[in-house]
Amino acid sequence: MTTATNANPGASRVAAQYVLPALLGLLCLAVFLPAASFEFTNLDDNVYVVDNPALARGLSVDGVRWAFTTRHGDLWMPATWLTYLADYQLGGGTPGAFHRTNIALHVASTLLLYLLLRRLTGAVWRPALVAALFAIHPLHVESVAWVAERKDVLSGFFFLLALLPHAKPDVTALSPRARLFSLLCFALALMSKPMVVTLPVVLLLLDFRQPGQRPALRRLLVEKLPYLALAAAVSAITWQLVQTRDIGGPAPLALPARLAQAIGYCALYLARAVWPTGLSVSYPPEGLLFSPAQVALAAGALAAVSWLAWRGRNQRRLVWLGWLWFLVMLLPVLDLVQGGMQLMSDRYFYLPSIGLFMALAWLAGEAAGRRARLRLPIAAAAVVAVAVLGWVAHRQVQVWRDSRTLFSHAVAVNDADYLSHLNLGKAFEAEGRLAEALPHLQRAATLHAAPLYLVNLADALRKLERHEQAVATYREAVRLQPEFPSARNNLGNSLVAVGDWGGAEEQFLIAVRQDPAYPDAHCNLGLVRLRQGRADEAAACFRRALELEPGHARAAALLARLAQPTGMK
Repeated sequence: MTTATNANPGASRVAAQYVLPALLGLLCLAVFLPAASFEFTNLDDNVYVVDNPALARGLSVDGVRWAFTTRHGDLWMPATWLTYLADYQLGGGTPGAFHRTNIALHVASTLLLYLLLRRLTGAVWRPALVAALFAIHPLHVESVAWVAERKDVLSGFFFLLALLPHAKPDVTALSPRARLFSLLCFALALMSKPMVVTLPVVLLLLDFRQPGQRPALRRLLVEKLPYLALAAAVSAITWQLVQTRDIGGPAPLALPARLAQAIGYCALYLARAVWPTGLSVSYPPEGLLFSPAQVALAAGALAAVSWLAWRGRNQRRLVWLGWLWFLVMLLPVLDLVQGGMQLMSDRYFYLPSIGLFMALAWLAGEAAGRRARLRLPIAAAAVVAVAVLGWVAHRQVQVWRDSRTLFSHAVAVNDADYLSHLNLGKAFEAEGRLAEALPHLQRAATLHAAPLYLVNLADALRKLERHEQAVATYREAVRLQPEFPSARNNLGNSLVAVGDWGGAEEQFLIAVRQDPAYPDAHCNLGLVRLRQGRADEAAACFRRALELEPGHARAAALLARLAQPTGMK
């Protein structure tokens, strides 16, 4: 590749080795450092961190064992869990500790990307532009500002580290130690997030980065076998976890339909990369079903870009390889295998974006190199683009301040976003603002009358002492999902509130049958037995609740009162 020339090689070397990396780091911090003071959100942060008692184990033997064996969160990601354990041990569970680690990882990945592209190409300014776009693109805000997306920034860091040993003219000269280091980093990337399974293909693309280069394909494929074996193993684990969880989302589409939709997703990512507006933490899947006309338009656009990149593959090899990088890295998240409610998300763009930015930077650099009069306008356009994108990203970061801010923004972007209405309602509820929570919970349940949404609405109605409405809503939830112990228990509580003790008993019995280890349901059943004058059976229920949860205060108090000579009279 062409190396940039300069009248003062020493100054150019200093700029490349010190000044530009420092500026890239400062650029990251200027955009993302405010997130260090943000709170946790009630979307997945609660699952991974806030309500996860396992993190209190820290980096102990028990904690490390848990990280490698847990199915918590429905992903196998031991490396990510280890970083959470470390954050908890060092920061005591405060959100700032977790946010700072995310920011540090993103800064490190930005600098690694710059170093990788410099070594791959010998260029300076084009790698700097790619790294700058990666550092501040608004679509990356979700990956950095969201604690639950630690897996994005961590897998990205190890992904780039795994590529680094291959950034040399002759990859056949790699020492066994360098190959082992790369393989270990790939394993850590996979243990952070399985999406990086396509790294072996990216390595293969990099093997063909020099124009006119025709390395022996058989040898290259053999070299990738250890990477493919790791990718296959983690893919099998991930597939097993996906098959055993309730992923929600719309009804699965047939494969041809999923292929058509995947074309639409690719085009939409491309459009949002250029014009990142209307960004949100959640995009309801119903709004991401493309019409045949839209799919045809998207296919035409992608085919045109692919043809242009292929046509110039010899003169602009990095443009072609960058475009392929973008497409290959998107493959695992294009919903070709039905994987849940999030058919498209900003965070999925994190690593695929590198290829797109490579293509743009090398295309701009090639144009500037061919026509001297274009150099200044292209350089100015690049600076303006980075500045504008950085400003948009900085504003988008503020959206992640807390749950209420995040989901208020999301429902402002799309009032049909039922997940965001649900979480906004829960955020208001957590603040004790039930009257403000209720409209959002009602809107969520109206848009998406799934059992979980109905139960959240019914819980709020019960707390507002609107018990008849709560009973009706709980009944609809258990009609849709009969195996729902917590809903059965809460329905029983609301039936007690309206005086239907017989109906309450029935629901508590179903709850303990569905989940025999449910202490609250046992305690509530004991209260019904007590109401019926069956003190011995009530005491047995209270004792069972205490066996399951020794600190169950209500069961202990009721059992103690029963033990008094006057009992509960």
